[in-house]
Amino acid sequence: MQSSENHDTFANPPRILDRNRATKKTVSKKWNDPIPILVFSCNRPEAIKDHVRQLIKYRPSKELFPVIVSQGCDNQYVQNEVDEFEDQIESIEHSVDDNVPPEYKNFLLYYRIARHYKLALDHVFVTKGYESVIITEGGLHL
Repeated sequence: MQSSENHDTFANPPRILDRNRATKKTVSKKWNDPIPILVFSCNRPEAIKDHVRQLIKYRPSKELFPVIVSQGCDNQYVQNEVDEFEDQIESIEHSVDDNVPPEYKNFLLYYRIARHYKLALDHVFVTKGYESVIITEGGLHL
């Protein structure tokens, strides 16, 4: 036999509050600040060419969505493809730094990737002064 306390709990289950409904606000202000699209690339020339072409095709505005291609490898074929878009995008290149403590040589690739991301994000936020960014990689299809 159940106690009346348990019976009341089942008869009157606790209400679940929809917190989203209570805090949801309608935003009517348009975002006017540019949001750069930062594209990381390395050694896939055809992939970067297709990706940048798609970004340019789908972005509504060059001024509000500038494309910045960050090349983290010294690959001339990738640079040649990026140069084809020079009037529509910005390109930055980082030299490869293999200065890693000897005990971490097995992680050299991770160091390169981390340094590439840091340099590119510093360029976006510190050098260019943007407040937000969209990050993609050269091999993504839109």
